Amino acid sequence: VAEAGDVGVAVLDLQRNLLYDANATRSFAMFSTAKVPIMLGVLQATQREQRAISANEARLLRSMIQVSSNDAASALYPTAGGAAGLNAYLRTLGLEQMHMAPAWGESRTTPQAMARLLARLARCTILSAELCHQALELMRGVTPSQRWGVSAGAPADASVALKNGWYPAADGWAINSVGYVKGRTARYTI
Repeated sequence: VAEAGDVGVAVLDLQRNLLYDANATRSFAMFSTAKVPIMLGVLQATQREQRAISANEARLLRSMIQVSSNDAASALYPTAGGAAGLNAYLRTLGLEQMHMAPAWGESRTTPQAMARLLARLARCTILSAELCHQALELMRGVTPSQRWGVSAGAPADASVALKNGWYPAADGWAINSVGYVKGRTARYTI
């Protein structure tokens, strides 16, 4: 059973621009949800360099997001700018509470910062329309065995782009679930 301080949530209603939260400014380990900013850093690098995503990058992005490959994340981290480059990129997005560590698996964020990053992706204000679409499609294609958390409470008609993270802790599993839910009557990041 989780203690109240062990849980944080932020839901950003994109239609009303309202934030609903609990412990949303507390810093939590990202685990594999750190793969979302890594993906965005890689895509931003291709945009900045005015080049197409290489076949190898595309393969690694799919593996990193859709089956949560740690090896793929480690391979892509330098392309994304590593900790220094990604932290600089995140600061330009106004996400001071998201901190990428030299070892990406030790990165930390607040629920509020992650919800805001996903909102920027959902609204396509951080990448070209084509790259935003590619990122969201990768997240919509997460393998079925890893489609839990955010997707469990989504409306039946909704499209869910998500990424989960988990890590064994001394007293059970520590988990994260982040995503963008787009339905007929609801659009939110969580």
